[in-house]
Amino acid sequence: QAGATSYAKCLIAAAIYGGWDDPRTSLVRSYIFGDFSTTWYGRILARLYEKTGERISKIPILVRLLTPLFNLALRKAQEK
Repeated sequence: QAGATSYAKCLIAAAIYGGWDDPRTSLVRSYIFGDFSTTWYGRILARLYEKTGERISKIPILVRLLTPLFNLALRKAQEK
């Protein structure tokens, strides 16, 4: 699993959901770097997110394009 620093790097989710204090940001972060990262593809995507999330979070069109995927992660997290 990803380390504690990964939990601080959910910048795209923060951009989508209006900041760090929104509970959805926390739920998505927990899901991506928790259950999702235990799968082979989730591990790859979580690492990619760690490396590129900050840059992507500053590009509004990419944030909008990724919003449906983050909403899917949010639904998965809420099912837990």
